[in-house]
Amino acid sequence: MSRDVFIQAFHDGSPVFLRHASVEALVAPYLLATRTGVGSVLMTDGGAEIWGYGDDGGLAVVGATGNEIWDLVVAIARANGAAIIPVGGTPVVADASIIPDLPPEGRSAAVVVGSGAELIEALAGQAPYEPREGRAT
Repeated sequence: MSRDVFIQAFHDGSPVFLRHASVEALVAPYLLATRTGVGSVLMTDGGAEIWGYGDDGGLAVVGATGNEIWDLVVAIARANGAAIIPVGGTPVVADASIIPDLPPEGRSAAVVVGSGAELIEALAGQAPYEPREGRAT
């Protein structure tokens, strides 16, 4: 399964910074290479690029392949009290206690997962993002 997701923490509905030290500690065992703002991770069954790596803002996990990467995504989200937000989808959280901090439009639809396997199921149940046709104005 390949699906791009954001990892973003919120407080009172507004985005807040992730703690880079916790992200770095979790990613370090899998880190293959870095370039400005991007960490490439390699798992035994795939990998991904993590955009925003090395910054304190949110992250985007891009081009994910395999299943193990999703355990890492859940671990990063859990360690940062963050939501996992698929492009064009509804929030997924690893801790239900953060739902009240999500933006109001995502609270009622949020899905709680406890593992990468559960995250895969939650993402599979959401329609993929389909850009609207037409020109941006």
